[in-house]
Amino acid sequence: TGVKLYLVPHWAAFDPAWVPALERWVRAGGVLVIGARSGTRDRENRVVSATAPGCLRALVGAAVDEYGKQNAPEKRPLAVTIDGTPVPTKHWYEILLPDPGTEIYAAWRGRHLEGSAAITRRGLGTGWVIYVGTHLTAEVVTALRPGLVRLAGLQQQWPTAPIGCTVTVREAADRELWFFFNESDEPLTLATLPVGID
Repeated sequence: TGVKLYLVPHWAAFDPAWVPALERWVRAGGVLVIGARSGTRDRENRVVSATAPGCLRALVGAAVDEYGKQNAPEKRPLAVTIDGTPVPTKHWYEILLPDPGTEIYAAWRGRHLEGSAAITRRGLGTGWVIYVGTHLTAEVVTALRPGLVRLAGLQQQWPTAPIGCTVTVREAADRELWFFFNESDEPLTLATLPVGID
């Protein structure tokens, strides 16, 4: 409860018993983002016989038609087009077949994948299920973030915070305390203050 946006990054080993609670949460307004390869194995790490994403298939509203490892992405690049911008991908690709009522949120760009579904979006109750047919790299998450924030009805607390910086706000009756955590291995710089913050 109280969570509006939830990411299941790449949980290949997935228990079907977890699906009903996720579905109830989405129907109540949650935005669920599921990364590639999720649901392809059982909890004992055995490959499941169901088409990917396995036990998540009905919740996602799409099936994986083709998949593969991205070898040498610098020589054989692929990208997903998110909000009109091509975003390079790495490691893995999946071509998705959306069910009726599930829309293509982003399409592939490059090679034989050109124009096929890379990311799908399904409305369920008052929430959404987004399936991402590639790895959730920093570039992909950065491109998806504004749309996910809008869908989930979140306030982006520090829109200029770079990837790797976690922002937490603690509020009291008379003040707010802002905490900035650098979770990367590199120094990070915070740009300008958002409007309305002194």
